[in-house]
Amino acid sequence: MKLFIKLLSIVWIGFLFFKSSVYAQEVNIKLRPHLQTSYSAEYSFGNVLDQRENKELLGEVFYVTKNRIPVKFEKSLETSLAAYYNSQLEFDQSTSTDIQVRILEMSIQESPNHATKLYEGELKIKLAFYLKGKLDPVHLVDYSNLVKYQRTLNSINKLQEIINEYLDESLRYFDSWMKTQTGTNRNLAKSVALNVFYNLPESTSDTVYYDINQPLKWEYFKDRPSVSSKYNATITCSFSVEGSAQMVDGIIQQNILIRAYMLPNQSWVKNPDDYGINHEQKHFDVVKIVVDRLIHRLKNLDLDTDFYEAKINTFYFDAYREMNRLQELYDNQSQNGLNKEAQERWNIWIVKGLKGDWEELEKQLAK
Repeated sequence: MKLFIKLLSIVWIGFLFFKSSVYAQEVNIKLRPHLQTSYSAEYSFGNVLDQRENKELLGEVFYVTKNRIPVKFEKSLETSLAAYYNSQLEFDQSTSTDIQVRILEMSIQESPNHATKLYEGELKIKLAFYLKGKLDPVHLVDYSNLVKYQRTLNSINKLQEIINEYLDESLRYFDSWMKTQTGTNRNLAKSVALNVFYNLPESTSDTVYYDINQPLKWEYFKDRPSVSSKYNATITCSFSVEGSAQMVDGIIQQNILIRAYMLPNQSWVKNPDDYGINHEQKHFDVVKIVVDRLIHRLKNLDLDTDFYEAKINTFYFDAYREMNRLQELYDNQSQNGLNKEAQERWNIWIVKGLKGDWEELEKQLAK
């Protein structure tokens, strides 16, 4: 979820700036780390990317000569801002979420007001906060602020204070955002819990779901037989995977429902008999065995928040290929049921497979 904030602040500046030279050549802004922490955090700032076109110059302001002088940071923001932020945080480096800051805009502009004899300025700040992980950084939220101020010619020292103040404000905003989002924002999840189930909906005229207590019947084979086919029967069966996820207390609860099914309107028979229905039943059983093996693998899968979806997809496609391979081996070796000796061997292997004994089937897959 992306959020955007735009603030408008008006600041009166009226303090004398002290400098050793009579006329300053430039203003150097110093980001000195805070001496005390202000926030207990589960995040820290790993790096800063300054994406401004001019990374050295903050802007130009007027000084005692009434000429413009440049305003710069004493050190690069890419090296100093992360340390400045982190000095205000109390965090565990080994477990904290790594945050990247991108400086989209940070500039100062001033102009004289001849009526008031004051100098009016604007400080613009726009920062983008990203979550760093094993993949590309993920955008979390933006902070944007426009600060308008007035000052006398000599009160240039307050530029330091106002910049510090609103950088502190940006951290206060981000910390508040993090505390409201932790626990509900999937990008900030700490871990993944995978809940895998075999789902058995009620069968319909279009789809028959695998039920160990409900063997196949020839009446499920509704398609018109292929006259040109040399086979007595054909079954179309496969499995489906359906996923949904929700955040619960900072953990992604990923639910996976798997179903094995056959399609009556794409399955047919020419001459129904008991031997033939057994051969087709074993095709359906192979699908259920593959599903059981997939569930077993998923339940023993070590997941992280960056790659868990890709891993689940990989296991799904591996299982799909395994199903096709087993069906091919079964039909080739049994000669589509014509080789009764081979059919009996597969009957035994498949019955064992349904009970969780996959040794013989794995031997066939290894060939």
